[in-house]
Amino acid sequence: MSHKKGKAAKKRSGKRNRGKGRLKAIVLFVVVICIVLFAVYSFCRYGQGKRKPATEIAWTEAPSQARTAKPKPQERNTGKNVPAKRKPETQPANHPTIPQIIDYTDLEYPVSYAAQPEQVIFHTGYTVSFNKNRKIPNWVSYELTIDEAVGTEKRYDKFVADPFVKEGTATTADYRNSGYDRGHMAPAADMKWSLAAMKESFYLSNICPQHPKLNQRRWKDLEDRVRKWAVADSAVIVICGPVAGEPVQYIGNGVAVPAGFFKVILSPYKKQPKAIGFLFGNKHCTQPLRSYAVSVDSVETVTRLDFFPSLPDGTENLLEAYVDTTYWKL
Repeated sequence: MSHKKGKAAKKRSGKRNRGKGRLKAIVLFVVVICIVLFAVYSFCRYGQGKRKPATEIAWTEAPSQARTAKPKPQERNTGKNVPAKRKPETQPANHPTIPQIIDYTDLEYPVSYAAQPEQVIFHTGYTVSFNKNRKIPNWVSYELTIDEAVGTEKRYDKFVADPFVKEGTATTADYRNSGYDRGHMAPAADMKWSLAAMKESFYLSNICPQHPKLNQRRWKDLEDRVRKWAVADSAVIVICGPVAGEPVQYIGNGVAVPAGFFKVILSPYKKQPKAIGFLFGNKHCTQPLRSYAVSVDSVETVTRLDFFPSLPDGTENLLEAYVDTTYWKL
């Protein structure tokens, strides 16, 4: 009888041990499955990295003419992917942060690196640096505000010698039968806010010999755009003038014919100020306006003028190195 009881006890003990073994196996299987699932999740979540889609920004840069050498977009540590294919205008991989301009003093007045005759004359609506040897301006600058851009004064249309020029003034006879238009640097349409400013815009110190199909087309197109930018941004600063060529050609009694023209526009009052330059040959320019847009650095290289020298160097360098064609809607 005792022998039978022992066998029954052993049988019950074996069942309990087998039950415990199956339970351990199940727990181990669940743990392994959890580990595998966690490993797969971790690989998908972190192994590939969380990548944000790269953003195309319609910026252009003129690296060969920039003031300082800048790394190519793919060399920058931006933390973003650089798209493999981009439009020609979208070279930089990120949008540089340009500090807000605090001091607006003397933004209209460039500094020349070239030794050239200069008489600076302050008129009602613009300032001119006049070159007595060439009888044309070195540069013309002015600020155009939103109110000035929508002025209603009628066009004066009477070209006269500038009475404030001390020496070397041009005359209307110099342009007669020359084949060139009397091209405004500060346009009359930007001076509609004042009769005095309108009249003074026809001073010959503000005029250059300009190819008719440049003066009446792309140059005029740019003037129209500048007024729209002034309205959109509350005000812009404009600096423009001739680009000298060699050898210099002349019309009339020694009035130099420029090889081309430049215009630089600064929108200074935004939290993110912007600047853009344009270069035209003195000829019939047929390409879209954006084809003539360049960095301010590029204009400085051609003209040997330093624009916006009163700005802090960091702000000036960023403003002048890039062209944001999207911002200017070109």
